Amino acid sequence: MTDAAFALLSALSLALASQTAVRFVRAARSARARERIQAWERPRPGSADAVEDLDVPFRERILRPLWRSAIGALERRFLPEHVQREWQRRLRLAGLNQSPAEFLLVRALGTVAAGALGAGLAGVVGLTGTERLLVPLGLAGVAWAFFGVRLNTLAERRRREIERGLPEVLDWLSVSVEAGLSFEAALRRTAGRTPGPLGRELLRVVSDLQLGLTRAEALAAMAERTRLEEVQRFAALVAQAERVGAGMSAVLKAEGQRVKEERVHRAREQAALVPVKILFPLALFILPTLFVAILGGGIISLVGSLGHGL
Repeated sequence: MTDAAFALLSALSLALASQTAVRFVRAARSARARERIQAWERPRPGSADAVEDLDVPFRERILRPLWRSAIGALERRFLPEHVQREWQRRLRLAGLNQSPAEFLLVRALGTVAAGALGAGLAGVVGLTGTERLLVPLGLAGVAWAFFGVRLNTLAERRRREIERGLPEVLDWLSVSVEAGLSFEAALRRTAGRTPGPLGRELLRVVSDLQLGLTRAEALAAMAERTRLEEVQRFAALVAQAERVGAGMSAVLKAEGQRVKEERVHRAREQAALVPVKILFPLALFILPTLFVAILGGGIISLVGSLGHGL
C-alpha cells in the first residue's frame, strides 16, 4: 500500500469517526432535551396537577373502570345486539346511566337475594314441602318484577317532567330569540335555567351543537332519546324553519301556544275521567259504610224486638 492510499484511508476513517461522534453527541443532547421537557411537563409533587388524580376517589379511579370493563365483557359475550339496543332504549327513557348488562346483573342479583331471603324465612317459620319451595320462588318473582315496574315508573315520571317543562322552555326560547340572541345562545341560556331531565336533555343538545352537529340533527337525537310527540314536533318545526328560512321566534311562539293548549285539553280530559275512576272505590268502601251506619241501628232493634216477641 502506497503512502497516498494509506493517507486517503486514514482521512476517510477519521471523517467517519468524526461523523459518528457528532451523531452520538447530537443524540445524547436530544435525549437530555427530551428528558428535560418531560421533567418540566411532569407534575411536581404537591402541585395541583400531581394531586388531581389523587383527589378522585379510589372507587372512580380503580373500581369503576374495572367494573365497567367486566360488564362490557359480559355484555358482548351474552347479550345479542338487538337485546342491547332494546334495553339501552328503555334505560335511556328512564334516565338511567347504566349499561344493559349492568342493569340486568343488578336485577339478577336482587332476584337471587330475594330468593335466598325467602328460603331463610321459610326455614325459620318451619314450612315444609311445597310451601317451603313456593315462598322463595314467590319472593324472587316479586323482586324480578319490581325492577321492571320500577324502570317503567321512572320512564313515565321522566316523561311527565319533560312534558310539564316544555311550554316554559319554548317561552324562554321565544323571548330570547326575540331579544336578539341566536338560537344556539338562547338554547344555552335556557338549558342553564331549566332543572330536571329536560334541562339535562337541552345541555346534551348544546354539547352536540358544539361538537359540530346541526340543529336538526341535535334536536332529532333529543327526540329519539325522549320519544315524546311534543319534542318530535318541536324538532321537526325547527328543522323546517331553518330549511325554509322562516322566523324562528314566530315558530317557537306558535309551538309554545299549541303545547299549552294541548296541556289544557289533557287536563280537562283527566278531570272528566274523575267521576268514572271514583265510582269503584265509592261503591266498594264508602257505600257499605253508609249502609251500616244508617241501617245498622234499625236492624239491631228489629232483631231485638223479634227475639223478645218469640
